[in-house]
Amino acid sequence: MLSDTVEFNLKRGGPTGEEALDKLTTYLRRASEVGIKAIILIHGYGSSGEGGRIKWVVHDALENNYFSDRVDEYYFGEKVAYGSDAYQALVFGQ
Repeated sequence: MLSDTVEFNLKRGGPTGEEALDKLTTYLRRASEVGIKAIILIHGYGSSGEGGRIKWVVHDALENNYFSDRVDEYYFGEKVAYGSDAYQALVFGQ
């Protein structure tokens, strides 16, 4: 059974920020083609614990509508904690 929500680990393999953005672009295109409605994106926090280059590149791309043809809405994990009631409502419609 296919789900309309998937998790994508963007930090896997240790890509640079630009490589991660390229991976995300490709992933979003493929996800759209198969009907994925929501993606939980894992980008890591970098060595500072505050967010590394991948986080900042992805946040910047989203905030500047880089993915406007594929992304209708997005929520940063800092605002919607994994497993919280808000998370459950977004991912599972509860």
